[in-house]
Amino acid sequence: MPRNRNAHFLTLACIMTSLCLTAGMLLPEATLHAGEAPLWGNLEPGPHAVGFMAFEEYDHSRTFQPKRDYFGTVLPGERARPCQVMIWYPAAGTGDALPVVFSEYAFTPPEEQDMLRFLAGIQDREIGFLYQVFTNNELAVLEALSTEMKAVMNADHADGVFPLLLYHSAFNRGIAENAVMYEYLASNGFVVAATHSFGLTAVRGEPDAAGLETMVGDMEFAIAALHDLDFIDHDKLGVFGYRNGADAALLLQMRSYNIDAVVEIEPALRDTALAELATGNPYYDTARMTVPLLELYSIAEDGREEVSVEPFRYGPRTSVGFRNTRGFDFTTYGLFPAMFLPPDTTGAPTSNAAVYEAACGYVLNFFDAYLNGTEASLEFLAGSPSAKGLDPDQVVLTSMEAVERPPSQDEFMAILTDGEVETAVEIFQKFRAAEPDLVLFREAVMNGTGYRYLQRGMPNEAVELFKMNAYTYPQSANCWDSLTEAYIAAGDNQRALECVEMVLEVLPTDENLGDDLRQALESNAQRYKEILTEEQEESTQEDESVQE
Repeated sequence: MPRNRNAHFLTLACIMTSLCLTAGMLLPEATLHAGEAPLWGNLEPGPHAVGFMAFEEYDHSRTFQPKRDYFGTVLPGERARPCQVMIWYPAAGTGDALPVVFSEYAFTPPEEQDMLRFLAGIQDREIGFLYQVFTNNELAVLEALSTEMKAVMNADHADGVFPLLLYHSAFNRGIAENAVMYEYLASNGFVVAATHSFGLTAVRGEPDAAGLETMVGDMEFAIAALHDLDFIDHDKLGVFGYRNGADAALLLQMRSYNIDAVVEIEPALRDTALAELATGNPYYDTARMTVPLLELYSIAEDGREEVSVEPFRYGPRTSVGFRNTRGFDFTTYGLFPAMFLPPDTTGAPTSNAAVYEAACGYVLNFFDAYLNGTEASLEFLAGSPSAKGLDPDQVVLTSMEAVERPPSQDEFMAILTDGEVETAVEIFQKFRAAEPDLVLFREAVMNGTGYRYLQRGMPNEAVELFKMNAYTYPQSANCWDSLTEAYIAAGDNQRALECVEMVLEVLPTDENLGDDLRQALESNAQRYKEILTEEQEESTQEDESVQE
């Protein structure tokens, strides 16, 4: 995917010239190549060189621009949602090629020229954020933009296929949010892809439920857009993100069977004020979180209430909390102030490079352990913080093994579809004993399955299915009615009569019935009661006659 690098440097030169004139300064000549990837600090690169590429595609299943204006006039231009995907990957080698500078991550010009307006908005937003990071120090902004990184643009990829890691940043943050971590992972044999975070219909999105759902949609689109790259192992897929982007990664796993591992970095889900954006999503289901999870977070020491992540029990979980740390320290941006601002800058956030490097190490070993099955990486995750050179008083490590998970509703019904009724009953009894409120199936689905067994002349199996349904939904008159019919078919009139009584007992309080169904169930119950009672009396008389 070739890209005109000269055009980029022209763009960068314009930005720098503008800033320098505004600041009344000249950019020091040495700034452009001050050293080899200074932002990496003490991070040791892996065995691969790092390549970088970017491409643009439109998601024609979603719109970004309106079709008509307020007056009904059709507007020109592309309406589909724009998407720029950036990829860091293991490279075969880079030779004497110049590495990219940070601005090429923050402001990558598009091949699709009609995306220029959209990406210009992203650039304006990003440079505005850099001004915040540097407390309006324009020279520091310039130095950051010209900082040399590790990757080389469009380098040849290394031989073989590599696991894919998909990242999403926080609300209204650019792709460059964790650029050092992307490069570090790529040097160690992973392909990392990321897209910009922006709103449903604007570059600056709202931090709301719709915005979070939009993030998930962008991640899904990126997976599809990357599908044909032949150096990606699509059977090994991990997702990660920062703040709301971490929640988007989690939600993506909850709706996709293809995700193998999840990393949440300073997840918004831990913040009571923001957690509902994720937990209120219709796809949020803790029972679907069945893959390994790594959580990196700053320990709240300001009285802020945190949400427990205890519900995630069905996959192995590693949580690493850092004291005296802010979420900012888990991003590449957090490395900037100490590197480019004078030490006495008023209002500048402090940097904690050691925390960032530790976070990179945990993320690498986590994905290596659970995507590649590397035993040494599993041992790394289980090891104490002090073994990694971290202060044990400042780092809290919590590891939890996965508990045996119950089958999903689809998995449970598949067992019955395969005719394994006895196995299904055993599973039902085991998990209901441990979790009495657990729901393994929908009432209507189980009811329909039970009647299919009845129609095939298998009343005993139907009884077992209807029993599970009645025990799960004891306030459903329809469940007890179905169980009545199964017992009658199986020749067990005594239990059938007991079920009739249950129909009549719960019928007045069953709020899920329409008038017609309620009347039909009551009529059935009265009819069955009369028939079964009469048969029971006749049977009793026959028994007495035999005894005489």
